[in-house]
Amino acid sequence: FLLAKIDGEEPLRDFYLDIPPSVKKGEKMVTSVPIPKHDMERKLINMGLNHTKVGEIVHLFEKKGAHMNVINFVIMLERYGVERTQITELLKDVGIDDTTIINIFTEVDMKKDRVKGLDIAQLVLEE
Repeated sequence: FLLAKIDGEEPLRDFYLDIPPSVKKGEKMVTSVPIPKHDMERKLINMGLNHTKVGEIVHLFEKKGAHMNVINFVIMLERYGVERTQITELLKDVGIDDTTIINIFTEVDMKKDRVKGLDIAQLVLEE
């Protein structure tokens, strides 16, 4: 016989990192990479994030139906102080190829530059 779940145990659930088409640029690849929730939590803790930050990330995944854009995920990890080498290893561990990882970081940098430009424009308008 099979048990649906053990009392007090959380059911297994996957989180998904969504890869936008702009990052893959015509190459064939899955558009979403699954990561078991407990693996994600363990990997984030091993990167040096505290339980509060890990909880915030988990909450965001759960709030968005277990999906998160990989660009936003990387930006969040960088804001939390995670080094790019650690983020690269995480992305490789979940099956994202090197070319896509390079494109992800390129998009992250472009998005950060756009945000910086907006902040400067807003500051000038407010003065």
